[in-house]
Amino acid sequence: MKCDFVKDVVPRMKSMAQDSMRAVSRKIDPNRKSYSYEIYGYDFMIDEDLNVWMIEVNTNPCFELSSPYLARLIPAMIENCLKIAVDPIFPPPPVPISKRHSLPDA
Repeated sequence: MKCDFVKDVVPRMKSMAQDSMRAVSRKIDPNRKSYSYEIYGYDFMIDEDLNVWMIEVNTNPCFELSSPYLARLIPAMIENCLKIAVDPIFPPPPVPISKRHSLPDA
């Protein structure tokens, strides 16, 4: 069975994650605190018919860099999380014009 994972499976995983957050949103942040965030770990299973099953959601996911793939993925995920959560409140300083169009050091 052919499958384009990003086109066929990922949207179902995202939909399940969104539904789970909607279902518990009032319990997670009952006081509607501004400027707070949390990283959750979602575990999914995909069966032989490409059905997606959400197994569990972890409020304390493991960030162990136990493989070369995770050593690249986890730091990038944390950096992107901070960009989403922190940069709108404390934008990074603009890059000086002299650095924008310069060639990298060799």
